[in-house]
Order: sequence, then structure tokens, then C-alpha cells
Amino acid sequence: MDMYAWTRAHATLYNGIILAVGGVVAILVFIVIKILSKWVNERLLLIGGLICCFLGFFVYLPWGNDYPSSQMAKHQLPKNGSWFTVIPSDKTIPPHYNQSTTAAPGNSSGSGSEATGCPDAYQWCSYTPIVTLSQFLCGTALICIGYPTGNVMSYALFSKILGPKPQGTMMGILTASGSLARTVGPIFVSLIYHAFGPRVTFVSMCGMTLITVIFVGFVYKRLVPFKFEKGLEPPDQR
Repeated sequence: MDMYAWTRAHATLYNGIILAVGGVVAILVFIVIKILSKWVNERLLLIGGLICCFLGFFVYLPWGNDYPSSQMAKHQLPKNGSWFTVIPSDKTIPPHYNQSTTAAPGNSSGSGSEATGCPDAYQWCSYTPIVTLSQFLCGTALICIGYPTGNVMSYALFSKILGPKPQGTMMGILTASGSLARTVGPIFVSLIYHAFGPRVTFVSMCGMTLITVIFVGFVYKRLVPFKFEKGLEPPDQR
């Protein structure tokens, strides 16, 4: 929203559309994965999903020379109603930084407009290029393919590795760990994004995903379904 100077209404609409399309893509991926798993090794599908996520975060990295517009503090003169912009004295604005501020309709404040652009609190806006919309869409598409693939394959492999062990307890632990990550993750990403911007945020995500891929590679040979050694099968209970 900040980089593209979208209003809150536009950001909600566009992100809602993207999430809806992503949900449909995820459903299609689940169907395709069920078919592919009959011919392709499940471990390879897991690694493929993780690599797609890594590529998605990599595509998100900001490049180029286009910088976001700034969102400076604006005040209205009481008599003639004209606007003037206040730039804090302790801020140094680089020459390439776009200082234009767009007033968009829809704000419930007395001014009747909503300031858009990169907030002044985000100091990284002055030196970090924007993530272009095409980058954002391509990266999102890769993640919408990679995440459901890695998710379903991790559950499938874990269930097969457990074998006769208590499935309910162990699968509950796996689900709880995933829920913890989905709770802590947004907080971590929000703090990193606020302090350092998208470049550091997505570099950290690339790093974590790459570490996961390497770890899966190390334990690749152990990710096999549980089976009893010959001669140690449990007695037939029938």
C-alpha cells in the first residue's frame, strides 16, 4: 500500500483479489499434487515446493531506480484552506526521493482526503527502490504454488514416517508448531519491515527458506515411510 501509494480502500480491494486468486491456485495445486505424487517422489515435490517459495521471496527483492513517493505531514491553513507540507528538520531527503504526496478521497477526517505514499517513519523509503507490481504478482504466484506443495508434502511424509506410532499426538505437535510459526512470523516480518524495509525482510525470508532446503537435503535419505525390518514384523492380530 505504501509503495504503490494505494489508499486503504484500494489496498483492501486489490489484496483481497490477489488472496482470492491465490486460494483458487492453491486448490488447483492440491489437486495436481495428488496426481503428481503417484509418479514423482514425494521428497522431490517437497523440495520443489520449497524452491518455489525461495524463488518467490527472491523475486520480491527490490531492484531498479524507482523509489516510493513520500507521505509528509500536511496541514491546512485555517483561512484560505490551502495546504502546505511540513518536512522535519532532522530529515535529509536524497535527490532521487519522490516527495510528492497524493491526496486521495475517502478519509473520514475533516480534510476529506487520505494521504498516500511511504510514511515518513519509514526511513528506508529514501534509499530502497519499490517492489514493482509485476515483481509482486510474479513472486506471489510462485509462493501460491510452492507453499501448498510444501505444506501438503510435509504432512504426507511425516505421516508415513511415523508409521504405527501415535499419529494423533505427533500430527498435533506438527500442526501446533506450524500454528506457532504463523503467529510469530507476522510479528517478526512486521518488525523487520518497519525497521529495515522490504529488502532486508525478503533477504531474511530467502535465508530461512534456503536453510530449510539444505536441511531437507541432509535428511533426504531418512524421509522414507516407516517399515519393520525383516523378521521383526509384529504378530498378526487377526
